[in-house]
Amino acid sequence: MVLARSTNLQMDSNLTNLRRPRQESLHDMPPARQETWLQETAEVQAAVSARATKCLEEPCLRAQAHRVELNERSNKYFYRCMRAKTLAKCVKLLAANGEPASAPEAIKERLCEFYTELFAQGKASRAVQNA
Repeated sequence: MVLARSTNLQMDSNLTNLRRPRQESLHDMPPARQETWLQETAEVQAAVSARATKCLEEPCLRAQAHRVELNERSNKYFYRCMRAKTLAKCVKLLAANGEPASAPEAIKERLCEFYTELFAQGKASRAVQNA
């Protein structure tokens, strides 16, 4: 058992060594290769910098803010619709329990808050269907 483990470790270390090519040091490179490497590195850094600058441009941020605003608006609309539906469900629930449809507003509001919290947690569909 110990032998198998040591063999696996040895094989793993051999595979790791195969995967990782030897890193060349800048000082080990010939002068022509050093210049090429430095130039390639500068080009990559410039491209990354240009892309980062482009991503931070104002129109891009404005579009992102607009998407966030639309998402918030749609969420508010969804929850407003859900609140209206849960209010109707609450009135039905109160009527089913023998409470008059003109039950105190506080009781209806408390039930609606309960269902609204359930909707926010994604657990309300079953609770409202059962109501």
